[in-house]
Amino acid sequence: MSTDRFDEQIASLLDTAEPTPELQPGWEQRAMAAMAAAAAGPARRAPRLVTVIVVALVLMLLAAAVFAAVRYFLVEGTLRFTSVQPAGPGGPGGEVSHFLSQGEEWMTSEGIAFDADISPDGREVAYSFRRGDPCDWAHIVVEKTDRSAIVDLSGKAGMHGVSCAPNWSPDGRMISFMHFDPTPGQRPCNAERHLWVMNADGSGAHQVTPKGSPRTDRAHWSPDGSRLLTHLDGVGTIITDIWGQHIEVAPYVGMNPRWSPDGTMIVSAHSRAGEVDGRPGQWHQVVVTDGNGNHPKVVVEHFFAFGDLEAGYPGPKSGKSLAEWVDDALCYVGPRDAVFSPRSDKIAFLAAMPYDPSGPHFLSQVEVWLYDLNTDETTRLTNDDMEQDSLFWRAETTDRVGPEWEESAPPR
Repeated sequence: MSTDRFDEQIASLLDTAEPTPELQPGWEQRAMAAMAAAAAGPARRAPRLVTVIVVALVLMLLAAAVFAAVRYFLVEGTLRFTSVQPAGPGGPGGEVSHFLSQGEEWMTSEGIAFDADISPDGREVAYSFRRGDPCDWAHIVVEKTDRSAIVDLSGKAGMHGVSCAPNWSPDGRMISFMHFDPTPGQRPCNAERHLWVMNADGSGAHQVTPKGSPRTDRAHWSPDGSRLLTHLDGVGTIITDIWGQHIEVAPYVGMNPRWSPDGTMIVSAHSRAGEVDGRPGQWHQVVVTDGNGNHPKVVVEHFFAFGDLEAGYPGPKSGKSLAEWVDDALCYVGPRDAVFSPRSDKIAFLAAMPYDPSGPHFLSQVEVWLYDLNTDETTRLTNDDMEQDSLFWRAETTDRVGPEWEESAPPR
């Protein structure tokens, strides 16, 4: 404010003010000093105010950045799974597959969809698709989750027979899968089963595990996309690069292993024979190791008595012998197929706990469970007669990280 303007305001105030007491000597000097101080005051305070505002804005921007980073790295993401309505006591029907997520539903009625995996950006689902006998034909299919397009990757790659168990790489650019390699006249299910990798558009398909090596299971990627975890029959779990040039055995890692998103842990399923109250059976466990497969720790375990599994046998109408029935049940009752939450502090898994011998088909008793690594608490998330399968838990982003995707007709 200028001194002239200040003088005008003072004069105006004096005109409207009440009469003042008699002024003491020296008042002129004091008034002039007061006016000079008042005029200089705003100029002295202005830089301080600007500094405060700038600092506040910087702090607000830093807080927003920290919040965004925390939300990105610690977000719970979305836990999805496949849910199939069984046909009856003889076994699961599998006529319709549902991919559920907080009320959303995705399904196919043109064939059997299984082994589903959602892409890292949440826009596509890769799954195994078959019609008829699963031992003769199954392809890897990718479909946009809005149902706008679908492509048969196995067909595009020129692969015949059975390909299944797709799994997306962390950057969405590649898909690992299992492929059966039959000789002429051999049924695919009786052939060698190897780990393969291809680009997300179906190009560049190549075999990872060496020809003639033991049969492999579904593979899962390391967080940086450079390595794969899979199980070899008679060998155990291995860690391999995507070309199969560097393979090492992970002795403390069990079936269907997966790395945690932060890379510090591996979770897998183990089983061992045992006995409880004089009843023979099998212990099923969820085991966590460090990121290199060492220092195992059992976090969840459950015992299944052979007698209970035999008591649930529905008879020949199941299409299986008693021994086959028990073997199948032991494969599926869990705990199994464990997956980490996006922030690596929880583990979801499948299990029929406890198993009811007089209840429905064992697959109908499998539910989705949650184990909290911080509280050591286990919670059941589902409770229905559906067959739950194919767990996947993603911290989804909105950016497309893989190659552009071409549309195509449904597989035939």
